[in-house]
Amino acid sequence: MSDGNASFAALLGGEQRGSIHDWRMPPAEPHWLHLELTHEAEAWLLNKSRIDPVAFRALVAMGARPRCAAFDDGVLVVLRGVNTNEGSEPEDMVSLRMWIEKNRVVTVAPRPVSAIGDLHNRVSHGRGPGTPAELVVDLAGRMLDRMTPIVAELEEETDILSEILLGGELVRFREGLAKLRRRLIQFRRHLSPQRDTLKALLREGHIVFGEQDRELLREVAERTTKYVEDISSMSERGTVMHDELEGRLNERMNRNMQTMSLVAALFLPVSFLSSLFGMNVGGIPLGNSEWGFLLLCAIMALLMAGQIHVMRRLKLFTLS
Repeated sequence: MSDGNASFAALLGGEQRGSIHDWRMPPAEPHWLHLELTHEAEAWLLNKSRIDPVAFRALVAMGARPRCAAFDDGVLVVLRGVNTNEGSEPEDMVSLRMWIEKNRVVTVAPRPVSAIGDLHNRVSHGRGPGTPAELVVDLAGRMLDRMTPIVAELEEETDILSEILLGGELVRFREGLAKLRRRLIQFRRHLSPQRDTLKALLREGHIVFGEQDRELLREVAERTTKYVEDISSMSERGTVMHDELEGRLNERMNRNMQTMSLVAALFLPVSFLSSLFGMNVGGIPLGNSEWGFLLLCAIMALLMAGQIHVMRRLKLFTLS
């Protein structure tokens, strides 16, 4: 079974390296125990795993964030990775919880983690890591590898949104920007503490890292830092583009208000004359003249033309 979700135990060293065992009866030799978070596995962890009770609660907790904590008998590490499960969004990141001892690594996954399935295939064919330290480094690197195309995709989305904004498609831009910023927030929320987790893991004395393992883990930590910086940079670009959007919308609103004000100013004197001559009282000028209506219309037209001329001279009549 290599779907990254089924429970199993695998030897990490010796002549039978990579051999798969029943997770309920793991071998005494250095091994990797992976557990799907079921009621049976949770009961086994609580009663038979000999894991610190505080660490146990962290292993089975819902919504665990990246962290590294040392205990007397081992180290608790929680990592987050891109969600590659069918029907899920990548930013809905999956968690991998690890309990690391000198001769044992216990991993727990509430949801399938693709890195587990990949490494399970290698271990079962005898090509996987040979020590707990190598296993931890390998898992951390594989989880980060799946972040690389996602960061590239986010950068491409940011560039496309910049072009849309320059093209003036504000409605389409606003919808795309809201989605992009939401994704960036979710990734940064998990990657920022993961960067600190990996750096703390490098300083942890409970785990015996070889020089090569330490260099690989340091590289994973540096790449995580770069992705956090890239996502922060894209978030800042999103903020700048949002400010540009607000500026354009305010400019458009001001232009519309100016147009409405000019139209109202042009028709105000005409409305006054219409109301004045529309009063049903005696003594209205031109009331008995057959040319009265045409003459009044001519007066109003001249009045509007005079207003437009004055506004242009004062540079107020601008609709652009």
